[in-house]
Amino acid sequence: MSNATMTRDDIPDTFEGRGGNLRFYGIADGRIKTRASKNDPWEYMDKIHGIFDRVGEHEGEWNGKPMPKFEVDLLLKDGTKASIATNADSAVATVMFASRILKVRKGQVIGISVARSKDPIANGAHLTFVNVSIWDPMGSKWIEVEAEKFEGADSAAKLPLVLEAIRKHPDYAPRPTRKREFDYENASQRECFDHEAQEKGWPALSTCSAEYLAMANKLASNLKLPAAETLDDVHEDVWQKLREGLAKKSDVPEALKKAAQAANDEYDPFADE
Repeated sequence: MSNATMTRDDIPDTFEGRGGNLRFYGIADGRIKTRASKNDPWEYMDKIHGIFDRVGEHEGEWNGKPMPKFEVDLLLKDGTKASIATNADSAVATVMFASRILKVRKGQVIGISVARSKDPIANGAHLTFVNVSIWDPMGSKWIEVEAEKFEGADSAAKLPLVLEAIRKHPDYAPRPTRKREFDYENASQRECFDHEAQEKGWPALSTCSAEYLAMANKLASNLKLPAAETLDDVHEDVWQKLREGLAKKSDVPEALKKAAQAANDEYDPFADE
């Protein structure tokens, strides 16, 4: 079996496994579930596959109670980044999942499949079984991963040992922080300009307020609008025109460069590009 790093083109179209889910996906009750937002209905599946990217843990919360998660990140064929997780307190599912991920490495195409126990256990709940397979591009087939062996009378006894081993996995990493999306719908033209300027590596309005005010008043004159005394007084039409000009311009104006450098000798106008 090849351990070569895969690209999305190497991901096969289908995966048939024994019992798997998707975006933020949760494994529970023998299913993988996901939804686009809190207001959308749940989508359910029993398998998911993609390029393995990361393994980690996350301290989540459910109904005000702590819920530790064991999670694996995949890149799906359509480009979606999916984080598939079990409740780390769910010993059977987490031990089955994690003890197989120990044998997986970043860049491999893997399939995750889940199934529900036929009969309930003593408390009336059903167990969730998780299996992992690795795609062999040379043989064009899925190869099921055998679990790493751990001492312990049952899954609950093995769980801390498995998680300790997972923390030494070469691809163990904290959950990536998500860049907050800018709220264009509720933002003013000024806020939009400030956001877009900084996205292009221009200094913030607060850093070079005098220079930006001069730019705004020059444009206001062209638009036959009154000059503003402060940035707070700049007309929305002026900010809109500034945004249009910003979209066409790539280089930071010299006046802004000099002002930003004066404010901070270490300022790099292209640091955020």
